[in-house]
Amino acid sequence: MSNIRIHIIRSADVTKVSSKRVVDYLATFPGLMQFFGSDFNIQLGRNEPMVHAEYSSIPSTKYSMFFQPVNEKKWATNEEHTFPDFFEVCNIYRAQENIPDEDHVFLLTSIRNNLNWFSAADKVAGRKNYFIQMNQWEYFTMSDNLYPVAYQLATMVVKSYMFFDFSEYERARHIRPIGCMLDFCQRKKDISIKMRTADICSDCQQLMLERHVPNLLTAQTLRIMEGIRSAILFKERFEITRQAPGIWISENLRDVGVNDIGFFSFGLNPLEITLYRFFLNHPEGVQLSFLQDHRDEIYRLYNQNDITGSLENINSRINELIDPNSNSASEKISRIKRKITELLGAEMANELIIQGPTGEPKKILLDRSKVVQR
Repeated sequence: MSNIRIHIIRSADVTKVSSKRVVDYLATFPGLMQFFGSDFNIQLGRNEPMVHAEYSSIPSTKYSMFFQPVNEKKWATNEEHTFPDFFEVCNIYRAQENIPDEDHVFLLTSIRNNLNWFSAADKVAGRKNYFIQMNQWEYFTMSDNLYPVAYQLATMVVKSYMFFDFSEYERARHIRPIGCMLDFCQRKKDISIKMRTADICSDCQQLMLERHVPNLLTAQTLRIMEGIRSAILFKERFEITRQAPGIWISENLRDVGVNDIGFFSFGLNPLEITLYRFFLNHPEGVQLSFLQDHRDEIYRLYNQNDITGSLENINSRINELIDPNSNSASEKISRIKRKITELLGAEMANELIIQGPTGEPKKILLDRSKVVQR
């Protein structure tokens, strides 16, 4: 089977960083689904966040989110928006970017929908359009929005292979949660149950076989579900264990990131990676004023980033970094701290940042047995 291409776009109220985190996280689980981020965004008028209510509305049996005609635009009003309003945005993107019908398009948005659902799918004319809410997950899942959004996205693709229309899904979904991918979760907090179990019940497994859901798609989705489960449990248990996550260094030595909650890159530039790897090599710590004594090591680490440019420019960057009269190293340590803290939060990031009082050795506190190369 050919790859399943998934395009992830955002409304203007969702930041590029938030959208990119979803794409980058899902991309760490290789398989049939391939995930593509886009700078495409559309301003949907006022930001009307989802109502903070414990329950989602269930439409009447006569309502079909798949076949309701597209309404006129209402983005500049205070009215709640129906599902087709969001799917119209997906169609605008499809038209502008010539997206094939077989590709999936997901809109990430914080704009409120009339049924107060976290997500929904649209199969009008065979189009594979979806929206997912990006806000207020923390009230119902005790985690940031990354994991529930990634869970929704991956499982909705599988559901598109399982059901021909909404009425089929309506008959198969579990109104009473049982820890299955098809739990409806009208009581919103119940979504934590299916994310923590990362399971598909036997009836749904049989349906997937009958509908010939590709085995490779099922396997990739289960890996994503299990990864999300592990990350959520790690974060929850951190409050008790206070055990920091580990660090990975890429095989080509050009990237560094965090283990245990997903293989997230810290997003460091070459000089920042060089400095970070240097301090990983020195658990005893090094004063910034003594970096010049380690010039050869720092030069070697920097060149492992496959740096392009003249030898003169490379030497200039290294000399500035290790100059005791320059703030270059301090500035980069601050940027590294900010990037890691934004990713993990201050408490979980504590053992992973470069730290130390002014004038004393700087060090990374993490146990080096938690540093792996992959």
